[in-house]
Amino acid sequence: MQHLPMMPSKCNITVGMTYHADVVVVGAGPAGLQWALLAGQAGIDYVVLEQAAGPGAFFGRYPRGRRLISHNKCRSGGRSADYALRHDWHSLLNASHSMCTVTADYYPQAQQMVRYLSDIAVGLRVQYQSQVVGLELAPTVRRGAQPRVHIVRLLGGRTWTCKHLVLATGLQPKPVPAAWAAFGESYSYGDFPALDASHRAPFCDDKEVVVIGTGNAAFETADLLRGCASGVHVWGRRPKFSALSHYPGALRLQNMGLVDRYLLKSVDSFYARPQSKVMNMTEEMVATARRELGNVTIFCGGFTAKRSGLVEDMSEETNGRFPRLGAMYAIPRASNGWYAGSVMHAADYRQSAGGFVHGFRYLVRAQTRFIFARDFGVRWPAYTVIKPGGRMGAQDAAQLALTRVQNSSGLYQMQGRSGLVDVILPTKDAFFFLEEVPRLFVDEVLRVVAPLELTQRRCELRFAYGPLEVAEGVAWTFDGGNGPWTFDRLWDTSLEDQKPSLFLHPVFESVGALKNMGGSEKRKRRVFEASEDITTTWTGPKFVEEVLDCAMKCLLAGDE
Repeated sequence: MQHLPMMPSKCNITVGMTYHADVVVVGAGPAGLQWALLAGQAGIDYVVLEQAAGPGAFFGRYPRGRRLISHNKCRSGGRSADYALRHDWHSLLNASHSMCTVTADYYPQAQQMVRYLSDIAVGLRVQYQSQVVGLELAPTVRRGAQPRVHIVRLLGGRTWTCKHLVLATGLQPKPVPAAWAAFGESYSYGDFPALDASHRAPFCDDKEVVVIGTGNAAFETADLLRGCASGVHVWGRRPKFSALSHYPGALRLQNMGLVDRYLLKSVDSFYARPQSKVMNMTEEMVATARRELGNVTIFCGGFTAKRSGLVEDMSEETNGRFPRLGAMYAIPRASNGWYAGSVMHAADYRQSAGGFVHGFRYLVRAQTRFIFARDFGVRWPAYTVIKPGGRMGAQDAAQLALTRVQNSSGLYQMQGRSGLVDVILPTKDAFFFLEEVPRLFVDEVLRVVAPLELTQRRCELRFAYGPLEVAEGVAWTFDGGNGPWTFDRLWDTSLEDQKPSLFLHPVFESVGALKNMGGSEKRKRRVFEASEDITTTWTGPKFVEEVLDCAMKCLLAGDE
């Protein structure tokens, strides 16, 4: 593949080996390219710096089994392009073509994702083999002061300066814990030797292999080694299943081939232990596993966003996997510094899809809209529904909300309390409709987009699973039977008509005007929930009536 040289820009300034762009994006994976697409289409001066020789380097190596577990459904019944993205988990927004132009496989090969990203990158301003070796982040400044520029130093002496710095550096496998090095032949998910064409390699050939971990990487590794090892033994905590938690990062059923082999007594085995985290396994536990089960250990402790010198301020709330975030996924204490892509998952870890392409593509779009509106004079796209009479105007706004329920992929993919919402602001003469605003940062967005309306009431539309007081209060412990979803309940048809619905359904939330309550400013909230629809289209008469009714109640809540 030919990589184009950096395209010229009227805003680029060259001074010796120093270059300038309004926006520098580090990383040419899906998030970096999504940023580039949206910046270029908005006329923003940008450059993407990538240390590898081409885009999508992560998918050039992972998953190790080379088969993705993300959906690529190429038939959507002739519905809208936005609806089609509900079941297309790979394609970038506003791109010239979709993943389906590369392959129609429902679960594509990882190399096909590399090919797709390579096609999308053609014509974008990406500099490859540009490894960042040093950052000087501009500190936050007082309001009204002129922000300083960021300095990005590259291997080989080149330097870039920029007003906005975006770190789209992705994830990498966690290394083997240092304390485990004494246990002989040990590897991480990222560095165990590759198998040959016959699925053999000396490190596993006719040996007993212990895989530490119970996530997708561990079970994928177990399946990958089944033809090489004499036995593969997965050791770790009880798994959490995506089929129960609705979290795409939890264990997917298609990766559970080892369990089938174990229960059919085919040598391979699974040992569940009560410890809460793989990283908390003591040296004695690992030694016992090696002594009782095998000669080789592969550590599959998950992925982390941590990268020395780039992403370091890690959040304990995400078990050290993701960094702390500021508003709109900002880098704390850095003026106009931003995280993008899977790093954004710190805000919705184990709750929604922000760590995956089908989720963060929408978060990146929301982030760019915020930055472009605040600093570059590019308006956040919005609809205005004229309000000739209170109820008549509300009916028009409710119809627009119904269309969003039936078609929106962003709300559908980024569901839940930390996902995306459509915001409907009633003004004196109209309803002001903003699409796909991060729910955690609605106030920050409104300060930029509609500052006069910040204290007014609003209606928010989103999707959610389960009764809110259960599903959102018992964060993803459903696999143990502590929430609304268990394997037994999957077959319980009596739950189909439960109110509120257990499955994915539209939620309208009336958020009252900001008022002083007990010495602090608060908002009164009221929730109106429509039913789940097994077809996930909400086009049947029953569902249309329910959605419109919930929308009207939300829009007029303050007028009752």
